[in-house]
Amino acid sequence: MDTEQKDVKTAENTSVDETAMVAIGTKVSKVGGDYRFDGTVVAAFTKLSGAVRYAVEDDRGVLHIYSRKNFTIVE
Repeated sequence: MDTEQKDVKTAENTSVDETAMVAIGTKVSKVGGDYRFDGTVVAAFTKLSGAVRYAVEDDRGVLHIYSRKNFTIVE
């Protein structure tokens, strides 16, 4: 495991409280799937359905929108 990965809590090791809000400015990393996306939470919003989503921006300015279960907080 490289140094970069040691700082990320994996979804398999941590249960995610989807009701706890993540602060803007928090460093996160997308988990699962076939790609990695590291960035900073730049916005949090509630959909009409009541589900919370987070806009995550990487160092290139690319934005992705995730639910809380899709990313881990980088320490």
